[in-house]
Amino acid sequence: MKRLMWALMFAAACTTASAEGDAYVFRAALFPWIPDAAGDGFAAMRQRIEAEFEAIYADIDLDLRFFFGDEGYYQLDSLQKWLTNDPANAAGGYHVVEVDAVLLGLLVNMNLVQPWDSLPRRDDDWIPLGLDAIQVNGQRYGVPHWLCGYYIISRDSAVLAAETIEELAQALDAAPQALDLAGRLAGGWELPALYLDAWSDTYGPDSIQSAVSTALDSSTVHALRTVAQHCDDAGTNLCLDGELFDDFPDSAAIYFADGVADATWGYSERLNIILNRAVGDTSVGLASAPFGAGNFPLGFTDAYVKRPDCDSMCQFAAYAFAQYMTEPATFEWMVMAEDAGSTAVPRYLIPGTVSAFETDSLIANRYYIQIFATTYFAAPMPNVGIPAVHDSMRTELDRLLTGQHRRD
Repeated sequence: MKRLMWALMFAAACTTASAEGDAYVFRAALFPWIPDAAGDGFAAMRQRIEAEFEAIYADIDLDLRFFFGDEGYYQLDSLQKWLTNDPANAAGGYHVVEVDAVLLGLLVNMNLVQPWDSLPRRDDDWIPLGLDAIQVNGQRYGVPHWLCGYYIISRDSAVLAAETIEELAQALDAAPQALDLAGRLAGGWELPALYLDAWSDTYGPDSIQSAVSTALDSSTVHALRTVAQHCDDAGTNLCLDGELFDDFPDSAAIYFADGVADATWGYSERLNIILNRAVGDTSVGLASAPFGAGNFPLGFTDAYVKRPDCDSMCQFAAYAFAQYMTEPATFEWMVMAEDAGSTAVPRYLIPGTVSAFETDSLIANRYYIQIFATTYFAAPMPNVGIPAVHDSMRTELDRLLTGQHRRD
């Protein structure tokens, strides 16, 4: 009933707007860290999204922006600007912003977002970790879009079959290349998140909130040290070299693609870089990263949130936008990188719905069969507490990992 009321109010408003030659301007900002498959700064993707959406909703002028990672996507002052409708603030006024759900509890506590009264798909169509990730205090504050988690990517079947950190270490020791593993263990938000994923691998995800703490678990730290010890390259530890990754963010994927390293780890979209470089290499495989005494993966969710003053017209446009973006056909062309041409390597992003995995292109893709099996049973990263402690966690993990490496 409430959705119908929004629709009627919006239709009446847009009738007047159309008569005056104006459409309702709806502004949305999308999550920045996805593969730019066309190499055009997402221009073709943005153009297709706006064109297809406006063909359905002619009275909505979709103003879409892809931000970039250095624009403060994890900084509270940036999020406040983007989620505030202040005409004097050129950076603000977005109706919907796509955020990492680990920030959701903070945004709710700061009154920067409002709940969604309904989601644009049935509950049983959402991948469970995404549906869980958007809930704070029993209310849904986001619409799940992209999901992600940590994978081992290798050409070695024993590496891919490993189910524990010990098995992974043994497989890497037996693998042929001098450099066993390439990945990032240096600073940023990634290191605390990798610690939480490794903690879950050992203890399971049910009590993961207790691991959001500066009191680090010794077994989990030991597991990450084991990972680091397989990153040595002629006296340099590539996983702990923060400057390397700052200067060359894709270096780990490139080391693996070029056959320098036996394996790498990261999100599934690393495959886009690898398979663009190692063209036609069918030996590349992936599996959930086993960085503990077991393998109980955690997953991230990128979700659409609405600013707190989103009125009835904004609510209708936001719902329509989220519905279009989570349609199976939209997911399909985006993950298969159709905006980059018919021969493009897929982005290997993870859609937030079951129905996206049932499209023809994803069903026919062997990587997506594995990705779905891993993602569907993953648990969500905590959406409360991480922003408050991640700096301290990172500092202590940096100290423990680099100190241990030097002693070894």
